[in-house]
Amino acid sequence: MIPAGTSTKNLKQAPFSGITCANCQSENNIISVSASYLHIIWIPLFPYRKTMGIVCSNCKHVVRIYETSEEVREMAKQLKATVKPPWYLFLGSIILTLIIGLLVVQSTSRKNKYSAYLENPQVNDIYALRNAYETPENKYELWKVINVKEDSIDMSVSIFKYRYIPNQLKPEDLFFDNYITYHKNTMLEFLKNGTIAKVSRGMTIVKGNSTESIPDSTNIDGDYSK
Repeated sequence: MIPAGTSTKNLKQAPFSGITCANCQSENNIISVSASYLHIIWIPLFPYRKTMGIVCSNCKHVVRIYETSEEVREMAKQLKATVKPPWYLFLGSIILTLIIGLLVVQSTSRKNKYSAYLENPQVNDIYALRNAYETPENKYELWKVINVKEDSIDMSVSIFKYRYIPNQLKPEDLFFDNYITYHKNTMLEFLKNGTIAKVSRGMTIVKGNSTESIPDSTNIDGDYSK
């Protein structure tokens, strides 16, 4: 659970002699303006309220603004309007905005790269698609490009389904011997509507402690020397 809460920051205080303390009759008072703000993990997110208070400098008696005269309330209102929260009380919002902006830029850049791969496909490109019959253990399936035509792509489908999109293939990651064919525009539409989650080029397979480029054979464990 992310720790969150509220806190108060004193923004400004100044001597104020507009009223007489009802407790000790002193006219020496301090007026202060504070901001209440929301924080997450103790990082200020944003201020949501400004409050004012008048405290007697002599006996520390607190005078509520609404208990004062209309003239004093107007003076306090004007002072409150001039005091602005410091920028660091918005620090959390600034960080969140930057993170969201970065994620949007990265997502756009990634989709542009995937679009370029789909418009100019190459044999052995791997497409990760969301499984139409999605379950927690079988969210994705892989399509491997085995042939590129002028306006269409031949692909073989992975035998296994995956919970996560793999970054590299293992020898047991096999593909069916038969293939399916789709128009390039259809594949671009799959990317647009989210059916295609990732397009990989130059994916490697792991054999023991070594890696090799993915072979042309639909059987990942085949003979790569031919």
